[in-house]
Amino acid sequence: MELPRISGSDALATAVSAALESGPASRTLLVFDFDRTLTNGISRPGDETETAKVVRGGEATVAALRRAHDAGARLYVITARRPVRLSVEQLFASMDNAQSALSPFFPRGDCVEFQFGSEHSGVPLARGGSVYASGYEKAAALAHIVSEQKQEGLRVFFFDDSVVNSYVVGTSTAQHLAERGLASAVAELTSYWWDSYEEEIGSSPTMELSSLESTDSNYWDYMQHMLLAYGVTSSEREARIAAYHAAGHLRHGLQRGQEERGAGAELASVKAASKASRAKMSGLAEAIGQRFARGPRRFPPAPGDARAPAEGAFLLSKLRRPLPPPPTGPSSSPVATGGWQAK
Repeated sequence: MELPRISGSDALATAVSAALESGPASRTLLVFDFDRTLTNGISRPGDETETAKVVRGGEATVAALRRAHDAGARLYVITARRPVRLSVEQLFASMDNAQSALSPFFPRGDCVEFQFGSEHSGVPLARGGSVYASGYEKAAALAHIVSEQKQEGLRVFFFDDSVVNSYVVGTSTAQHLAERGLASAVAELTSYWWDSYEEEIGSSPTMELSSLESTDSNYWDYMQHMLLAYGVTSSEREARIAAYHAAGHLRHGLQRGQEERGAGAELASVKAASKASRAKMSGLAEAIGQRFARGPRRFPPAPGDARAPAEGAFLLSKLRRPLPPPPTGPSSSPVATGGWQAK
């Protein structure tokens, strides 16, 4: 069992090539985590046209997977998502869309949920072809993959961006194999931790900055012995934590400045459009605007009111002329609304 640490965006491609050169592809199993191992963090609409934005390592990773697939090595995915059919279907959807470049290398099948092991101590897993969802029971999922090979002397290479997953697979898989009578099936197990520090903190970051507060962070106190197993000392861990804090503050400040500049530009654009609109107003529109700005007109004063203007007296007298008297005689019955005579 080996626990190598690799870093850099082309590291997986280099490791896969080395694995193919070190032994027969027909006895080689290449097993990968999905999120932030095969993928490059959270993708956005339109990113699928640029492989480097959706596949970690970009074209170099895709080329290495193609080479392994064509050589006859068997490729699998084990995700830490919940061991249910939906998790497997979500990965299928990703490989149909943003990560379509990965689809040819991972054959699919019907999605099923099952227990691996005895009825009382079995591990729940979900599977669709070469894609597994295991929660954090990745060592058990790897043992299930081995159990299906019906072959001795396998060479197994596992890759994950999580130091916990890499360490547990490297140190626990043998026990799962022994419990199921498969100890002799694996001749070589290498569990790689693909360290993302350089790609997140380096001078030209190619991955989104991970959060130290996330449950997936590699820097919790209880992980110190795992980091040490992969060559990261306590002092280096502390330096990395400080670098993450500094980078987080810097990027937050840059993002806030960009948002403020964006809001300022939008406000300036609105003001400019408003000014241009006012400049295009016709003389009539301006007059109407001035008229409404003075408020509503006063109601005309009643006749005889001292406030009534002299020039309006004649018009008011016409408007307030009394109605003519109603007609008299036999046909003078009142007429109700609607045009019929009241009886």
